Amino acid sequence: MTYHGAVRWLPAALLVACYSARPQAGITCDPTAPACPSGQACLASDGAFACLPPDTVTGDAASDGDALAIDAPSIDASIDAPTCTATGLSCNQPGGQALVSTCNGGCWVACREKLSRPSAAARCAAWGGVLAPVEDVVLDTACVATISSDTLWFGAIQAPDQLTLMAGWSWNATTPIASTNWTFGEPNDLDGIEDNEENCATLNSGGSGTWADRPCSNTHAFVCRR
Repeated sequence: MTYHGAVRWLPAALLVACYSARPQAGITCDPTAPACPSGQACLASDGAFACLPPDTVTGDAASDGDALAIDAPSIDASIDAPTCTATGLSCNQPGGQALVSTCNGGCWVACREKLSRPSAAARCAAWGGVLAPVEDVVLDTACVATISSDTLWFGAIQAPDQLTLMAGWSWNATTPIASTNWTFGEPNDLDGIEDNEENCATLNSGGSGTWADRPCSNTHAFVCRR
């Protein structure tokens, strides 16, 4: 080897062995066989692939991010809560509109127009509800009392062709009634013998909140719930 001052000159073969070319940041690359230097990755950039630091936000990625930001719903967006209103309930009662109450998780509407039980049930259904079930005898009866003091059709109904007075009662012919609040001596099917004379029931909302069976053709005010 030959020294020239402070500089050491190495043979050309040794220099070639110690040096290997590496692509610079930003040069194009093949994503299926990347040849990027340490600390870089083959990333999509403006429709091509280039060797870039992994944390680089490329044009393509920024565009995708913008699209996501536009499409994502705002976390502050309000959710429309159901409104408790008598709108949609046909109620030709004297003295104004049907009375409404939000109570015990439900929307209750009482109408003083006197109808048969089937007609009252149809009015409730058209409103989007049912004749009100009184599943919690204490709380639900209190809910009804806030909007009515009438004798009302409500959700209790008896299936036809039952053999005993207490058999076959359900909420609107769907859910069996678990807890009852019959007036003393009720249900009696009019004469104490079960022969399908009184298969519907009313709620005395103005008094004790007790129930009585009635012929379904009788006319009474009614209470709906949804």
